[in-house]
Amino acid sequence: MKDANPYRPFFFVHVPKTGGTSIARRMQSQGVWGSNCGGHCIAIKAKARLGKEWDERFSFGFIRNPWSRAFSIYNYWMLGELSVKFPNLKFTDWIRKVYGLDDEKYILHPFGILPQTTILCDSFGIPCVDFVGRFEDYETSWDKVCREIGIPVGERKHTNKSNSKITAEEAYSDDEEAISFVGKYYREDVIFGGYSPPLR
Repeated sequence: MKDANPYRPFFFVHVPKTGGTSIARRMQSQGVWGSNCGGHCIAIKAKARLGKEWDERFSFGFIRNPWSRAFSIYNYWMLGELSVKFPNLKFTDWIRKVYGLDDEKYILHPFGILPQTTILCDSFGIPCVDFVGRFEDYETSWDKVCREIGIPVGERKHTNKSNSKITAEEAYSDDEEAISFVGKYYREDVIFGGYSPPLR
C-alpha cells in the first residue's frame, strides 16, 4: 500500500508522554498523517505486520528521561479518572503503588507505563525503528524527522503538556525510594538513553 502524498512514507511509533501528540498535530497540519500513524503500538509487532512495507518507510519514535516521563504520566492521569478515584493521591505515593507494588488500581492504561525499549526495540534491545528522537532535544530530533520525510519543519511548539506547577526534580523531593522504584522498573530505558535520576 502506497501513501497518496509526495512525501517519503513513514511510520510513527508513539511512546506515551514523549511529545507524540505534538508530532501528530504537526503531521496532520502537513496532510501526511493517515496510514502513517502507528499510534500506540509495539514496533516489532508493527514491523512483522507490515513486512516489506516497513522497510520502505522511515520509522521513528521518541524517548524521554524515565523519571520525567513517570511524573508526566501521573500528571496526565490525575487530570481525569485517577483523580476521581484517588483525589488526594500524592506523586511519590503513586510511584510506590505502580512501580513498587504493581497495583492495578492505580494503573489506568497498562500500555501507558510500558518501558520505552519494550515499545521501540526488539528482544535484544536493538531499535526496530530507523530513528529514535529525544524529548530532551526535541527541536533537533524533530528537524531530522522532517528532513527524512521531506516536509517543512514548521512550528516546534510542544502541545499536550501537563499543567504541573512543579518540576520533576521537585516532585521527587529527593525521595530515594521513589527514585529507585522508577529506576529499576525502567532499567533498560535508563541504559538505552543514558539517563540519570532527577537531582535538585
